[in-house]
Amino acid sequence: MMSKLNWFSGGKERSDQALALITEILRELDTDQNSQALQKILANYQNELRKEECPIPFMLSQMNVEISNILNKKAISLSTTQAKKLKQLLTLSYIRYGY
Repeated sequence: MMSKLNWFSGGKERSDQALALITEILRELDTDQNSQALQKILANYQNELRKEECPIPFMLSQMNVEISNILNKKAISLSTTQAKKLKQLLTLSYIRYGY
């Protein structure tokens, strides 16, 4: 189980959790032929997060958009466990700014 991030957590903590979640999701999707497009996106972002060439919050936001688009376009259905992990992954980009 992932440790809870604070709203003020930095990019490194978010990246570490994202990599762990992506690895778990890819492992679960490995045998699912219908989710190959999602697997490809997740694998691409896994590599990008490891490279650390771009700001992590930006990368996570971009990943969210691509994942949402592919889930809608390909009508990919996920198990309850997969959906829960994907939701955790998507929430990593939620950063509150302000007071």
